[in-house]
Amino acid sequence: MEAFFDRFKNDHADPVSCQIKGSVPVWLKGTLFANGAGLFDIGNDKLKCLFDGMAVLQKYTFKSSGISYCNRLIHSRTYKRNKRANRIVVMEFGTAGNPDPLIPICTRYFWYYYDLLTTETDNTCVNVVEICNKLMAMTETNGVNFVEPVSLATKRHVNLGNYTDLRVSSPHPRKDPDGYIWNFGTHISCASHYTLYKMPSGVSDPFANLKIVCEIPSRWRAEPSYFHSFGMSDNYAVFLEQTLTFPPTLFLSLVGGMALSEILKFYKTEKCVFHVVDKRSGQLLDVRFTADVFFSFHFANTFEDDGHLVVDLSCYPDAGVLKSFVRPRVGGDVAGSKVVSRLWRFVLPLHSTKNGTNNKEDLVTLEYTTARAVRQADDKSIFCVPEVFNNCILEMPQINHAFDGKQYRYCYGMMQDFTTGSFDGAKLIKFDLLKKKATLWADSNYIPSEPLFVPAPDAKEEDDGNVLRMLALRFIKRKELQLL
Repeated sequence: MEAFFDRFKNDHADPVSCQIKGSVPVWLKGTLFANGAGLFDIGNDKLKCLFDGMAVLQKYTFKSSGISYCNRLIHSRTYKRNKRANRIVVMEFGTAGNPDPLIPICTRYFWYYYDLLTTETDNTCVNVVEICNKLMAMTETNGVNFVEPVSLATKRHVNLGNYTDLRVSSPHPRKDPDGYIWNFGTHISCASHYTLYKMPSGVSDPFANLKIVCEIPSRWRAEPSYFHSFGMSDNYAVFLEQTLTFPPTLFLSLVGGMALSEILKFYKTEKCVFHVVDKRSGQLLDVRFTADVFFSFHFANTFEDDGHLVVDLSCYPDAGVLKSFVRPRVGGDVAGSKVVSRLWRFVLPLHSTKNGTNNKEDLVTLEYTTARAVRQADDKSIFCVPEVFNNCILEMPQINHAFDGKQYRYCYGMMQDFTTGSFDGAKLIKFDLLKKKATLWADSNYIPSEPLFVPAPDAKEEDDGNVLRMLALRFIKRKELQLL
């Protein structure tokens, strides 16, 4: 695993031609952008988490004449500050920040504490979204970087905090057919809340046109939940309030030199809660959908069917997997977590949100799932039991995006058992939700990445197209792009 942290050193801003083995469909034209953590060494300091590397944007261009590749570091404010100081001065998820040596010593610690309390990283290494002919690179904080798609040059930094009171935002916004980009963010204070907002995608400054749709109070007012993504159907947005939280001592712990991953608090005996917002009215449904504790990064898809809201996620039994992504403090490889992520299906019965339903009756009437939901005796919540696809070990779920928010059949992802503490045995998985059957691809020489499904232009079936994914040769510092 340690070799993963040593794969990127320099930009390759000038496109280079790719060597093609096999054949490429003649209809496959366009550009694939991929964002991720790349640079892990700053001076003598090392970023300790797979999520923490300085962001690198990669571009594959498909033309009839061939395929070209280039990449470039995103010159975020965080990257510039770290490089200027030649050390890590901005805290990341698994790496603590340090006082900036360029600040005079008499004021250094004052500014260090002030910086921790007021500034989040804008190392946008998680996702990239196309908006108004620009690329918007995102991470889990309120910092966003806009990148020019031809040169991959970083053009503009935006702080969501200038438009809202949010300090955390999902790096996986969702786009509806009307052209609006929807997202959730978190306001952290003694009265924390989660905010659903939307903004138009066809304007040069979407944040200036941002609209708050709904605010959801945190059940632990001073301890909001950690979240990474959310679900959205045609008419509803779904926020998962997990039991992994930012503790009330957050800022004191940060000042004490701890990384964020070290201070998140996990409640093992509390319930997870699904909050459902009606996108049309902006109203939060007055019933809480609860479930036994679990942990999730990624929603796969959410859709409506006959008065139900079907929610598919990649789920772990607890948050122990976070330890798998962080280097030990002193040398060594990444510590493995004895958990795997499986695809879980929850069904939220929207048709039974009114009081008075028999609290022993299964409210799920869909025949194609074993998921259950039962109204609780307090008459204010519905307890949901998921259908767990035990033969579907899957993370980084992707689908044919023509089926976003709609009933679908196929889910693609990375199959990985983190018990090993490495990427040994990593596979690509295609899961058929109708037949509940998995199809796998693997090659021990490669480390796979998140897949992307590209539908054929004349597709008649949901899975008619190609799956693209980048591969890293396990023992050679070279990347490949594979079409399946």
